[in-house]
Amino acid sequence: GFGDLERLAGDPADLREHARGRILGHGAKALPPLIECLAKARGRAFVRAAEVLGQLGPAAVAAVPALRACLRSRSADRQEAARAALARIDPAAGPTP
Repeated sequence: GFGDLERLAGDPADLREHARGRILGHGAKALPPLIECLAKARGRAFVRAAEVLGQLGPAAVAAVPALRACLRSRSADRQEAARAALARIDPAAGPTP
């Protein structure tokens, strides 16, 4: 289930990848908790949630406003993760701050 979100930032890598695969398997149903994770998560958890949103591609268009808001973060890691996810979700639109 969505308890897998917590495992995204954990170790070992095989459990992390298993969690990622399970979340991706939920497709659009995974969007609300992933978007919530963007607002609450720190460090690796945030970066990995953004990566999963990027992997969902255009199906994650609902996350675009939250990802764009992250472009204003003071954290360069958050900004870069958001930028990368936005590029995969809608390459033509490009991120705007």
